[in-house]
Amino acid sequence: VYLLFLPGWLEDAALFAAIDNSINAVSWSEWPEPLKDRHPGALKDIYENQKDFIENFMAQQFLFEKQWKRVRSHAQKLGISIMGDMPIYVGYHSADVWANRKSFLLDKNGFPTFVSGVPPDAFSKTGQLWNSPLYDWKSMEADGFAWWVKRIKRALDLYDEFRIDHFRGLAGFWAVPSGSEVAMFGSWRAGPRNAFFDALFKAVGRINIIAEDLGGDNRRCC
Repeated sequence: VYLLFLPGWLEDAALFAAIDNSINAVSWSEWPEPLKDRHPGALKDIYENQKDFIENFMAQQFLFEKQWKRVRSHAQKLGISIMGDMPIYVGYHSADVWANRKSFLLDKNGFPTFVSGVPPDAFSKTGQLWNSPLYDWKSMEADGFAWWVKRIKRALDLYDEFRIDHFRGLAGFWAVPSGSEVAMFGSWRAGPRNAFFDALFKAVGRINIIAEDLGGDNRRCC
């Protein structure tokens, strides 16, 4: 039995980093199938073969956590609140997507079917193409938005309050077909809306979130 004492996110991050360190590939979709699809035997082999790398990775996270808690504790004694910043989307080549494929709009081979961005506006005639994979909100809702709940709880471990970038994407988001060179040919889709916040408040309670509204206007909510 390996890595069972770790928080889930750290186990995924450590394994992802170890594989990425040992394989020369642009993204996890190019890894050998047993690793791409997280076969238990293949992950166990990586842990055994990359044990030193993984233990160093975990040690660094442990030391950061310990040092950060000291910083935050000192700030609280001085009456200082620490604010964090959370991008609404995550990168494709990440432990988040690799370990939670059902939570993203991916095809059977693990490639994004649609990616993130915003339509044409005063800042860009062709829109902004961010190319992050989009969430499969229906799948996420089916398990109570468990991935997001864990993400929010982790943020609360680190900060007193935090901003969610592109907050309006939780109401409606711009979906661009994967492979597009510009964002102008996307379409609007409904976000999770109230179901997301209902599940979040049930799991976490009332929290301090600052909502970024695309144009840079930040507002406290929740």
